[in-house]
Amino acid sequence: MQMQKKIKKWVLSIIICNFVVTSIPFSFPVTTTKMILAAETEDQGENKEDGEEKEKDTEKKEKEENKEKVIKPAISKTKVTIPINKVKPEQLSVLNPEEGVVYTFASSNKKIVTVGKKNGKLKGKKAGIARVSLLKKGKKKSTIVGICTVTVAKATISKKHQKMTVSLNSTIVPAISYKNPKARYIYKSGNQNVVKVGEDIDDTGATSIVVKTLAEGKAVLTVKEKYKKKTTVVGKVTVTVKKPSLATQDIYMLKGQSLKIPNVVTINHEDTSQEVTYEYESSDTSTLSVIGERMTAIKATSGVNLDVYQNIDEKRTKLGTVVIVISEASNTLPEAVGDSNYVDLSDYNNDYEEGYDDYEDNDYYSIGSDYVEDETTDSDDSYDDYEKHLGEMEHFWDEDDEDEEME
Repeated sequence: MQMQKKIKKWVLSIIICNFVVTSIPFSFPVTTTKMILAAETEDQGENKEDGEEKEKDTEKKEKEENKEKVIKPAISKTKVTIPINKVKPEQLSVLNPEEGVVYTFASSNKKIVTVGKKNGKLKGKKAGIARVSLLKKGKKKSTIVGICTVTVAKATISKKHQKMTVSLNSTIVPAISYKNPKARYIYKSGNQNVVKVGEDIDDTGATSIVVKTLAEGKAVLTVKEKYKKKTTVVGKVTVTVKKPSLATQDIYMLKGQSLKIPNVVTINHEDTSQEVTYEYESSDTSTLSVIGERMTAIKATSGVNLDVYQNIDEKRTKLGTVVIVISEASNTLPEAVGDSNYVDLSDYNNDYEEGYDDYEDNDYYSIGSDYVEDETTDSDDSYDDYEKHLGEMEHFWDEDDEDEEME
């Protein structure tokens, strides 16, 4: 009985397996193919719709770009500020005018600004704001093409020019913005001992106002404008007068280095109104040698004084002192103390003294535009002769090097 039951189960299992295997090849592939074809058809429809939308967007953009490319007539400026009675008038013009079309300019307030009907030239009449329109003439009426806002400004002293720091014996002219060329300007000093206001008469007999600094200190300069019998205050300028002084406090040099002093010592508030010369003195000539405008570092030191003097009309006054710090020589010079006219001959003189007795220590300090000769040397060599000497010395050194190599 058990054996029969097992046989029935096996037969049933075989029948079920055969049914599954035989049904798969016919039903599954057909269903899958239909699904794929439907998906492809749907994708093609979507792609077609996307393509049509892109074409529409492209056409729309091209139309917008073409509209922008159409250049319309316009006024040359939309905002401008002018003074009253400007000598060279500001001028407006038509940009991109159409052929055969007549354009004109018109002011909204002729008491403030007038404008040339055809040429667009502006003229400020009094302080204020007005609009100038550019009109395009039509068959029946004119249309506005553009508008420029015109500000007619009063004469004024800008904030950055309300304070001045100048040197002694200087002639100053306060900076007045939007100056009226037909007005007269008057200057009054609050301290005539520091800043004096006077008149100057030229060769033609014409007079002009001169404002000159006389002494160190401060003075308030009041500027007024007189126009059409009316006087108004333009503004005030605080003038600070300072004596010349040294801006440079210290200089770092290397032993053996030579520098042209005016290249490295800066003077503030120099008096440029008259002839001024400067002199320089070293507090220790064995450490820092000074000849004319050139100084040469001889010994290393933590500080040696260089005194600077000013000569005006044979009067000598001391401006100040610069501290010179000298370090032992190295292969690299500090950038702050470089000098293109400098040639260091200290090592050359020391190393080749035996071969060239004529070249004593410190005979020559530099070459270039500022050739300096030691006062103890009687030689009258020119700069060209000196270059020749340098060439001979270099030739001698080359031969000496060859001799050492042969040994």
